[in-house]
Amino acid sequence: MSNRFGTKGINDFEYRYQGTLPDRYEQVECAFRVSGKIPQLWNPKTGETTEILTYREENGQTIVPFFFEPEGSVFVIFKKAPTERHIIAIQKDKKNFFPGNQFETKETPYISAFRNEGKNSVSVFVPGEYSLTWSDGKQEVIHAEKAPEVKNLSGKWSLHFDPKWGGPDHLETDELKSWTKFDDPQIKYYSGTATYAKSFNLTANEIKGLELILDLGNVQEMASVKINGHQMQVIWSAPFRFDLTPFVKAGNNELEVEVVNMWPNRLIGDAKLPENQRLTKTNINKFNGPDGETYLRESGLLGPVKIMLIEQKRLR
Repeated sequence: MSNRFGTKGINDFEYRYQGTLPDRYEQVECAFRVSGKIPQLWNPKTGETTEILTYREENGQTIVPFFFEPEGSVFVIFKKAPTERHIIAIQKDKKNFFPGNQFETKETPYISAFRNEGKNSVSVFVPGEYSLTWSDGKQEVIHAEKAPEVKNLSGKWSLHFDPKWGGPDHLETDELKSWTKFDDPQIKYYSGTATYAKSFNLTANEIKGLELILDLGNVQEMASVKINGHQMQVIWSAPFRFDLTPFVKAGNNELEVEVVNMWPNRLIGDAKLPENQRLTKTNINKFNGPDGETYLRESGLLGPVKIMLIEQKRLR
């Protein structure tokens, strides 16, 4: 299953270069011609397989709600096993959320129900009163009075480039901006990998019973994260979000964000240099001449970078 589109208002597949963050999220319900099996979700970004806790069966079909990221996709598989107790309907503030969603789509899910090690829980992103109906007919009400707290990671970042590819070894910056916005040509025309580093503090209350999601904001083009020495996966499409929950601690935490951009900027910079000073060699000539600058691509970690502290509630 996939969300074919990435940007609001664009409904075709014509190529457009956009240095902004994709914003077309979708909340949908998908019907599968399968019944009597347990649906599972495989995440192509992380490789994780999770059991779907919210679904219903009607007329030989299994109906599942999905929250899709811009141009996001998931694989759904069905496990042949006895059906377990699951959620078949959700209302928010006495209006239907599933089935028959009556709410506008936001940049996060409203509520996410999951089963982990045999225990059922929900993460609530949008405050309200949620009424859950289980497959055994029982109902459960979840009250969420406030939205997740947001911790902004602003201030100074330490930034390291690879000198072998023409970048400065190290600099400090108080502003996250595209490398193309720097006056230094070593940064403006840099292509390759750069690492952003920052330390931040968390209190014991900020990590107890909460899910901590790191959101890097706008990244051009791909990123991976290391938190307290733990290397996480590479993400190549928006949103650039990472679950830090198992790896953070009370007190000081060390964050590294490794970002890789694409080659046009280096080719544009090399076109301005004598041939013996260039780092690349290509037969592509469109980056030469006065119009080359028009092909510069936004690059690096543009942010804003934040951590969402999401309350998890145990279900019966």
